[in-house]
Amino acid sequence: MEKELSKEYDIEQYRRKRKRKRFWKKLLSWVLAFVLVVGLLGLGYYYLVGKSVLSEKDDEFPISLKGETVYDVNEINGNLLITAQAENIFLRTSPVKKSTIQHGYSNPVAEIQGKRVLTYDLGGYNLSVGLVNAELNTLKTTTQILFCQMNSSGDVAVVTVGEHSACTLTIYDKNLSQILKYSVDDYIMALDFTSKGCVFASQDVENGRYVTNVYGLSYEKESTEFETTISDMTAYSVHVMDNNNILVVGNGKITALSSSGKELENQTYSGDMAKICPQDQRVVLAVRNALNPNFTDLLLISQEGKIDGQTTVESAAEDLYCDEDGIIYLDQSEIILYSYGLDETASAENSENYRYVVRARGDVYAMGNSEIDLISSLTE
Repeated sequence: MEKELSKEYDIEQYRRKRKRKRFWKKLLSWVLAFVLVVGLLGLGYYYLVGKSVLSEKDDEFPISLKGETVYDVNEINGNLLITAQAENIFLRTSPVKKSTIQHGYSNPVAEIQGKRVLTYDLGGYNLSVGLVNAELNTLKTTTQILFCQMNSSGDVAVVTVGEHSACTLTIYDKNLSQILKYSVDDYIMALDFTSKGCVFASQDVENGRYVTNVYGLSYEKESTEFETTISDMTAYSVHVMDNNNILVVGNGKITALSSSGKELENQTYSGDMAKICPQDQRVVLAVRNALNPNFTDLLLISQEGKIDGQTTVESAAEDLYCDEDGIIYLDQSEIILYSYGLDETASAENSENYRYVVRARGDVYAMGNSEIDLISSLTE
């Protein structure tokens, strides 16, 4: 701020000061206008990309996550994506670089297909989808989101609380243009995509007992192609397998259906479900042992819906991860690698209270509340 003029001053000096003052005011106005425009453009860009990716920074493992509230970690194209409150954290694994993608969601869930990321606010109204480090498409729903799912083509299924029914299922393409909308009077519990559309399981009550209704929904017909009722089941997940069979995993029961909804196989198991890990040709279940809930039964379910293998681990499962290389099992004391023959192939100590495991480019990573680290002793 300029000093206040003295009561005694030279009139020519005063005029020169006034001219300079007008000049600097005009210049300052232009500078402020420029800064404001740039700021607004930057802010607009931030919200357009849902929200923008910050510049990458070099880092190394273990990477500190102090101050973050983390929910999950997933592999994406050989790299890692950490789902955290208000942001996703993208970690390049080679060379190690870190960047963040702001989403602002209080209860975020991330789904990954190939290089695409779908992030939604569970119980909220917002979602975003697109490639990492690229502009994201965003959507705001009119009712609360119950869950979302994405397929390899980028189609997004959004299940919301119904406005005039129990649930509404809306399918969007990768650009979030609506493909179809379908409402049901019972509660949609799980969903997977087919080559023609999708199949979903909903919860109903008949004669005082829970039943699961499985619907096959066609994009082209915009209607159901089949409806199959499975008695005495609350569905946890639905999986369309490589052979087009549909596996419905529920409480104490696994049912296999044909692509037309015909019931093919039923298998039962004892204990409470802890983790479900689907693959194209099998589903791996971690079930709390019925006799000792501190133990875990690992079950391999085939495409035909049969229990192909089973082993008991003398611990409670913290996390379960499956890929083409096998199974990673995490408990409070160990990280254990299994083949799909359920043979233990390697193990490492869980010394940092890790809660999540993942594998990328053959390397095993573990994440807790305060850090994520490469478990070098389990590197192939």
